[in-house]
Amino acid sequence: MAVAAATRIAVVVVAALAALAPGARGLRRDDFPVGFLFGAATSAYQIEGAYLDDNKGLNNWDVFTHTQAGRISDRRNGDVADDHYHRYTEDVEILHNLGVNSYRFSISWARILPRGRFGGVNSAGIAFYNRLIDALLQKGIQPFVTLNHFDIPQELEIRYGGWLGAGIRKEFGYYSDVCFKAFGDRVRFWTTFNEPNLITKFQFMLGAYPPNRCSPPFGSCNSGDSRREPYTAAHNILLSHAAAVHNYKTNYQAKQGGSIGIVVAMKWYEPLTNSTEDVRAARRALAFEVDWFLDPIFFGEYPREMREILSSNLPKFTPEEKKLLQNKVDFIGINQYTAIYAKDCIYSPCALNTYEGNALVYTTGVRNGAKIGKPTAFSTYFVVPESIESAVMYVNGRYKDTTIYITENGYSQHSDTNMEDLINDVERVNYLQGYLKYLSSAVRKGANVGGYFMWSLIDNFEWVFGYTIKFGLYHVDFDTQERIPKMSAKWYRDFLTGSNVTDDTQVRRMANITMYGDCSKKSIITGSKNIADGVRIWKTATFAVDSDRFTAMRLGIRNTAGEEKQQTLALRVKADKSIFFNCRIEGNQDTLFAQAYRQFYRSCVILVKPSLPGKPTVVTAHGRRDRQQTTGFVVHHSQVVAAAPPAAFARPRAAGLRPPGAARGEDSGPRRDTAERCNSAIVVASQGLSISLSRRV
Repeated sequence: MAVAAATRIAVVVVAALAALAPGARGLRRDDFPVGFLFGAATSAYQIEGAYLDDNKGLNNWDVFTHTQAGRISDRRNGDVADDHYHRYTEDVEILHNLGVNSYRFSISWARILPRGRFGGVNSAGIAFYNRLIDALLQKGIQPFVTLNHFDIPQELEIRYGGWLGAGIRKEFGYYSDVCFKAFGDRVRFWTTFNEPNLITKFQFMLGAYPPNRCSPPFGSCNSGDSRREPYTAAHNILLSHAAAVHNYKTNYQAKQGGSIGIVVAMKWYEPLTNSTEDVRAARRALAFEVDWFLDPIFFGEYPREMREILSSNLPKFTPEEKKLLQNKVDFIGINQYTAIYAKDCIYSPCALNTYEGNALVYTTGVRNGAKIGKPTAFSTYFVVPESIESAVMYVNGRYKDTTIYITENGYSQHSDTNMEDLINDVERVNYLQGYLKYLSSAVRKGANVGGYFMWSLIDNFEWVFGYTIKFGLYHVDFDTQERIPKMSAKWYRDFLTGSNVTDDTQVRRMANITMYGDCSKKSIITGSKNIADGVRIWKTATFAVDSDRFTAMRLGIRNTAGEEKQQTLALRVKADKSIFFNCRIEGNQDTLFAQAYRQFYRSCVILVKPSLPGKPTVVTAHGRRDRQQTTGFVVHHSQVVAAAPPAAFARPRAAGLRPPGAARGEDSGPRRDTAERCNSAIVVASQGLSISLSRRV
């Protein structure tokens, strides 16, 4: 499947991108500020594996996935995952090849402190992250480090009940201090917690994540209180965060020169209707999701909506805690994937067995029978590109221009999708284009955005979904650990580097496809598959398309394998009608297969070089469905430069049939009485054609 991995990227870069962006040009790296961070993201438990290697302690997810495997969709775990612990150098090289300037990853608490403060610091764990950080910096990639991404040492789960116990605050303070000392001289970006507003819901309201606590109607667990415990856990996380930030700013920031923030999950809530009630419901949902964690950090208090609705279920901060909290962060991280509709439940009856139900809000992805966006493999995530702009503008306005990083954004596929479509992930490319377009719009409107991280670098263990959904730019074969770049990885690389498209390309069946570039000598699609390397001639095409109508303008399409590699194709087209304006097509021996009833070439250059001695160089055409069917040609102000003799232009693909129409008027093959099976060609004001097309061929 390595060959399949190199397909179908160019149509997105050249055509879809141009269509998405304002004006005539496409989205570009320089639509974002100088110094903007572009990266990819992962987390420790999801990719590292090596769950007992080098004195690492057990964490809560190690125990959970082993003792409650039935709660994981495929009953699998992160014991090996992507084996990043042993393959980190390969993953750093992947990052380097992508052209990113930053990499967001998390540190495994249990790898550094196997038993929290109740055991020693694991020097092997420190050494691993030192090696990773140094490898990144050697490639010019800034580490963007998360201290806690869902996993905690199992020792602390047992002693404190995880984040329910106030004692865990000192544990996090000690752990974060160890990390600041060990790595802070090279880490410029720290985040304390990843999505605490999500993890507390899943742990203590819905009971889906360890320690699996909940109460009806939110879930069925052995113990828990879904109306109180999520807010108790969040309170402890906020105070742990505040203490770590205070320690960093007091003791490390001045000499290390880094910055510190926190990451929250953020859906965008759109009112289900234009009613005042639903508009207020959408605002209330944001308060319960985003303001829940950010308001205390910036204003020293939970949002008004939460205090009014939750009353005594919501803890209160002491004056000392408020002061500690307002040691403000340097930046805010937003994990932004989607949007959803919000409906008021104060004045309308609703089912309230969800987190949003606590806000007296009902959420749905459907309005008037239509989904808010295209569904993804992650059932509650829809493709709503404009949601990223709305989210950024909201946070930018409420928290007074604090720098924002999009710390996660990505598209999920089902693991049972066929391999070709997993690799040729055109939907992920479309997703990235759309979201980056709206992120650039927010930047143009003045939002203070410092960076963007794609989730995820590689397919990995997706918590209770196991390996059943795929977010990666790279496909991972978990039997061999081979990393295979998807089309989205190539798109992201080309977006970041501004390079020409440089891989073989195929566009699946569509009604109408239009591709266009700036100039055939600037917008170039190149590839190098060839028959000498064991690829069938039909499969060597640098670009291949299947449509009812195909139009290409101002493009170069080139197979660069070289004459010594024998036969190659630059272009393969299956279409009822194909139209080329100002295009340049270059290959060896055959160059172009065009299965189209009607073909029009204007101001084009087709270069065909010989590679097999004594064999003709050809530009081939025949009926799309019926290989015997006549194909019509119009070649206008174009050059077809083919080495001669012999060189044939236009022939049906019937076995043994090679029509006349050779260089200097010579036949390229035997005549046959099969005129009705041949192609017709019309040349209007041809310029420098190397072959005669003055008769029916």
